[in-house]
Amino acid sequence: MANSGENGRHQEVGHKSLLQSDALYQYILETSVYPREPEAMKELREITAKHPWNIMTTSADEGQFLNMLLKLINAKNTMEIGVFTGYSLLATAMALPDDGKNEDSPTDSAELKIGNRSKRDLDTENLNLHHEKM
Repeated sequence: MANSGENGRHQEVGHKSLLQSDALYQYILETSVYPREPEAMKELREITAKHPWNIMTTSADEGQFLNMLLKLINAKNTMEIGVFTGYSLLATAMALPDDGKNEDSPTDSAELKIGNRSKRDLDTENLNLHHEKM
């Protein structure tokens, strides 16, 4: 997913980084991020990458970092305001315990339905997937 852009810097969709090295970022993705990414998140990331507004998405490393932070603070309730395709919403939901609650801003946007995933499908999937280890 990461590749060199016009200016020679890495271009992972949704990627914002202080790293100056494409090779280092690619190494991090291939050895630490992508192997730990659940299949549902990988599929959603790949579908979102094809969307014309894909720059608005959360990158895979950012999603895993958010997931880790939520686990470290033992978060039970989260609220996501402004859901694009649901990648960070899914990363957040997967960090919550069984009695956790993940709220998102009410939306019925076409972007949230990418890959035949309606808001209802994502909510159901969140409940099933937050038990997986990232």
